[in-house]
Amino acid sequence: METPNDLRRRGDRHRNAKLTEESVIEIVRRYFDAAETMTELAGAYGVSPTTIADILHGVTWSHVTGRASR
Repeated sequence: METPNDLRRRGDRHRNAKLTEESVIEIVRRYFDAAETMTELAGAYGVSPTTIADILHGVTWSHVTGRASR
């Protein structure tokens, strides 16, 4: 059962998180510096391409990336 604190936990502090803050930073770096595709990154980190897109567009993990969704 989720408690109110579970709903406020961000990033890798949330019990269902598959990524860490370090992996999110690495995803952003690899996407922009190494020109890897979202699909390639998703496969490498065991998440969906939508998760990668959400990170890159600032929908999720914006407290780590500094990217705000538009």
